[in-house]
Amino acid sequence: MVKMVLAIMISLSYQGFAQGSFAPQAGELGSTAIPKDSACFRDWAISCSVERGLRQAGVLDSGYANAGVAVYATGPADAPLTVSLGDSGVATLMFSAPFYDGEGPDFAVFENGFGTGSDAFLELAFVEVSSDGEHFVRFPAFSEIPTTTQKASFENTDATLVHNLAGKYIAHHGVPFDLSELPNTTVLDKQRITHVRIVDVIGSIDAAYATYDSQGGLINDPWPTNFGPGGFDLDAVGIINSSIPIGIHSVGSKEDKTLFSIDLLGRESESVHLLQYDAKGNKYLTTP
Repeated sequence: MVKMVLAIMISLSYQGFAQGSFAPQAGELGSTAIPKDSACFRDWAISCSVERGLRQAGVLDSGYANAGVAVYATGPADAPLTVSLGDSGVATLMFSAPFYDGEGPDFAVFENGFGTGSDAFLELAFVEVSSDGEHFVRFPAFSEIPTTTQKASFENTDATLVHNLAGKYIAHHGVPFDLSELPNTTVLDKQRITHVRIVDVIGSIDAAYATYDSQGGLINDPWPTNFGPGGFDLDAVGIINSSIPIGIHSVGSKEDKTLFSIDLLGRESESVHLLQYDAKGNKYLTTP
């Protein structure tokens, strides 16, 4: 019920943009795309592990996607250096520090789609997060892409037809994700997210291989992609509401202790907290 209400609210918010219910492509009025050089990013992935999928699901001798390497998904967005996941391939990323549910979007995922205007060549993926590296919770994804005819391997997609799917925006523009859109659950601490997992959408409308959105609808994505760079091409994941320190510096000495401070952005407000440590790393003083 909550997901359905959310979908209706999103739909009403973006009525009037192109033919779909959701935000339009990067560069268009009302787009939620975040440029890769935005000052909002405070951290980027420092590690990435990849489990490649087949170039074409159901065709075992098609081989596995093999373009790029996992390290290409670490650091700032720098397409065309990406790692291809293949059908249902998975990438799991970690960061310098946990991130949290703060004001507005909390992180963004970058792919290497291309094109201009409402339609562009897009490859989609689900996004999941975890606070322990074992239990992952998936963002509720929505697709209004018609499913009467299979999208061809290089056919374009209207960004206004999808929401909460990575790959919605073209290269150098991140798709934002807000942790507040996730359901509350005991297996996830939304104030301490440590991992992001990207799962390629198999775009087939054949029920034998298809993947579905949060409403149970087929997701029609360009397919098949039976070549090395097939499937979702992960560029980067940028963190906005990061717990990473914003500064570390010496603040002198006191009682024969050399003190350092670490400034952290507060989570419940926009205040800044000062934590002080001695040279051995022992916490010495906290100032609100």
